[in-house]
Amino acid sequence: MPYSQVVKIFSTTQAPDYACPWQAQPPVSATGSGVIIGPRQILTGAHVVANATFLQIQKISTPDKVIARVAAVCHDADLALLEIEDENFTQDIEPAELGGLPALGDTVTVIGFPVGGEEVSMTEGVVSRIEVQKYDHSRRWLLAATVDAAINEGNSGGPVFMDSEVVGIAFQTLRDAENVGEIVPTTIIRRFLEG
Repeated sequence: MPYSQVVKIFSTTQAPDYACPWQAQPPVSATGSGVIIGPRQILTGAHVVANATFLQIQKISTPDKVIARVAAVCHDADLALLEIEDENFTQDIEPAELGGLPALGDTVTVIGFPVGGEEVSMTEGVVSRIEVQKYDHSRRWLLAATVDAAINEGNSGGPVFMDSEVVGIAFQTLRDAENVGEIVPTTIIRRFLEG
């Protein structure tokens, strides 16, 4: 399993204050997950980096962090592409390959950095549904795959692998349900990256 392609994202965000438009909300720090898909390129969720004022990336193999910036974002599809300033950061890592749309019953693995620990976490599950779902971040209805692998806060933006290929990006869990998470499928990811 290509753990080395998975990264932890540290974001400092500052949301606008709509009640007082002349000022912003206090800064908030959070973490998320992402995957290396090209030289100096990280794919993650838009909600992980929304309103970010400062972003840092950390590989599994080192405690060092590097600075990143948002290169492209699609809030509708809850996807973001980050660019790393350090040219050597991804030099020793083979970028993750995008696979196809998983089928019902396929076994997938969600990898990321959910709350409750500092180390990378891996959960396995089965694709139980593929249909148009409401994305919490944008309130848009788009294609999503439902999996029974645990997706928790901090897993957001992390890759979902089938065999050695990325078949989706973890983006939300269904409230009032146990182990029901949703992933952005590669059909939407490809459109985002091509655009």
